[in-house]
Amino acid sequence: MQQRWALGLGLCLSVLLGSGRWCGQVSADEVWVTSMEAGTVQVIDPAALQVLATLPADMGAHTVTFSPDATLAFVANVDANNVTIIDAVHKRVLGRVAAGTRAHHVAVSPDGRLAVVSNPGSGDITLINVATQTVLQTLRTGRGAMLGVFTPTGQQVYIANAGDATVALVDVAARRVVRTLPGGQGTTAFAPIATWHQAWLTGPDEDKVILLDLVTGVPVATISVPGEPHSLVLSPDEQWAYVVQRRLNQLTVIDTAARTLHKTVSLGPRPDMLAINPTGTALYVTVRDEAKLYVVSTTDLTVTATVSTGPDPHGVAYRHASAPVTVARARAGEMSWETGSPASQGAPSPDQPPMMGQGMMGQGMCCGGCMLPATAASMGGQGDPLDLRGMLGLMGGMEAGPMEPKVRGQLLQMRGEMLKAIGDIMIKHGQALQAAP
Repeated sequence: MQQRWALGLGLCLSVLLGSGRWCGQVSADEVWVTSMEAGTVQVIDPAALQVLATLPADMGAHTVTFSPDATLAFVANVDANNVTIIDAVHKRVLGRVAAGTRAHHVAVSPDGRLAVVSNPGSGDITLINVATQTVLQTLRTGRGAMLGVFTPTGQQVYIANAGDATVALVDVAARRVVRTLPGGQGTTAFAPIATWHQAWLTGPDEDKVILLDLVTGVPVATISVPGEPHSLVLSPDEQWAYVVQRRLNQLTVIDTAARTLHKTVSLGPRPDMLAINPTGTALYVTVRDEAKLYVVSTTDLTVTATVSTGPDPHGVAYRHASAPVTVARARAGEMSWETGSPASQGAPSPDQPPMMGQGMMGQGMCCGGCMLPATAASMGGQGDPLDLRGMLGLMGGMEAGPMEPKVRGQLLQMRGEMLKAIGDIMIKHGQALQAAP
């Protein structure tokens, strides 16, 4: 008789006994927050609202951005004048690359090959080859080069120059500024709409939010937003623009059609950067003088939770990754790895021990070793014992790497529960084999 066993430990552990395999997609959601004083970046679970890991960056860890596939994180360190590149899946630092003065923000090309660092202290950008982690060129764009945004083709990148109140359009291949558009005084946010014919940007030094026509180079609208409008994000449907008013310690939302302020919510002292989840249901705001991350519901613009962070939190980014699930397929006397088909694709490399925790971190690892048939008949009459060494090895690395003691304890407890569950399944399987004719 075909039976189904499920190990419900919150790690997408699914059992499909008839075929002994399960493949699919697993999503990972994390919020990354930089701490300027500690020189670190923290990884926070947005569901549990717990810190999963604290990773070293460098002095003045300022902003964090991700590669398009969410496998790499880039932290701009304003006091170290460099960029820290992090393996976002395995949570380990890969290297640091020198940039210009007061490295403030990193933009990554759509193909993930090029990183552009905006350096407001030196008024230039640093072009970095991501694969080799080497500087390709330094290019001056204007005073106070604050942040960059790549066009969808990756052939051009917009650079907001806060000091000049301009936006420079850089041709990546030619490595030169090909156009200069008007911007805002002290611009700290630049958010193009989906069609790329307009962009919203902040002018904190003049208490304005500007809607700029990227085709004509003429501002379409200027909205008065008091209290130093600092960071800005658009809702997925682009009906709302959320803006942090840093001097007023609050968050406001702009109706993008009416181009008017719609509602505000009070935050803690000195709110700074802002991120939104992919569904547009929650906002994440760093509040520097409280050392907290505020979670705000977009439904009614209310604070729903706060999370303690490192001292002087600044940058915040939402990481959402989806990857094929890698499972272990149980056969008589062997264990193979597969990611979809054919079998053995996606197997861990000899120098890369698999980690159970990867399923929570975007790699999409799912444990298939628990997919054991309940009877010998479901194995097609095969009665050989199953080799579970692959699965035990899989779990051996689940608590590896830097993480908070509480999280490590939870993973260790989970490991014990999994071992117990595997033992129960082995006993049932052994009994079934003994009872087989």
